[in-house]
Amino acid sequence: MTPFFLIALLISTGLLAGSLARILLLLQMAFYAAALLGYASRGRAEVGGILRMPYGFCLASASFLLGVVRAVGRSRITFYDKAGSTAHL
Repeated sequence: MTPFFLIALLISTGLLAGSLARILLLLQMAFYAAALLGYASRGRAEVGGILRMPYGFCLASASFLLGVVRAVGRSRITFYDKAGSTAHL
């Protein structure tokens, strides 16, 4: 349910007026910017784990959202293929 709450939070914070709402919106945008930087630097070891945390959180949320969309759309979800016999090895 997290992706749905995150989307609702982003939209509702963007629609609110006031200085506190602007600060919260800027913090949310900074979090998503850190996730994008974590995505861009995912193959480089010199980047610390601080950018990997928002990226991993957003990746898990996006994966969950995609799974829900596929399940509601009734597309086929494949879990695994049955392996053949390995007795001859």
